[in-house]
Amino acid sequence: MEFWSAISLIGSPVAMTALCVVLSTLLLWNRERRAATAAILIAGIGGLLNTALKDFVHRPRPPGAEKFLHGHSWSFPSGHAMGATIGFGMLAYCAVTYFPMSVVAQRLIIALCVLLAIAVGVSRVALGVHYRGDVIGGWLIGAAWLMIGITTLRRFERQHAAVAGVTPER
Repeated sequence: MEFWSAISLIGSPVAMTALCVVLSTLLLWNRERRAATAAILIAGIGGLLNTALKDFVHRPRPPGAEKFLHGHSWSFPSGHAMGATIGFGMLAYCAVTYFPMSVVAQRLIIALCVLLAIAVGVSRVALGVHYRGDVIGGWLIGAAWLMIGITTLRRFERQHAAVAGVTPER
């Protein structure tokens, strides 16, 4: 159980917030203000969406889940799975889009981020705090929200580039 608790901690709201702050800071350092703003908004609104969905669905946790939890919360969708999908997905997107690196490095970062998001979700089932459907829902909703956010970011970047009269590199 210690292994799964450690993996689960990687996808915790505190860890995902820290990831978002570090990623946004690096993007700002790299003069990518739109991407930094998008990272903050995608993560923040994703957290609000998760809370709203939990309150709407009201799915109880599996029996015995309370021994691993710090207070009451609903089960669907898994916030850890959804947050890890959004956080690690945004990290992978920004790493390969805004920071120069080899194709091999890009593929390794993408693979690591996917594996971490999967591991966080699996840990929630292994710990008995979520049903499989909660985790699958978290992954799917997180991926959908991430795609909406990245698509919106790319649209803003293209519009800005068109107004400025330059061709975007991405």
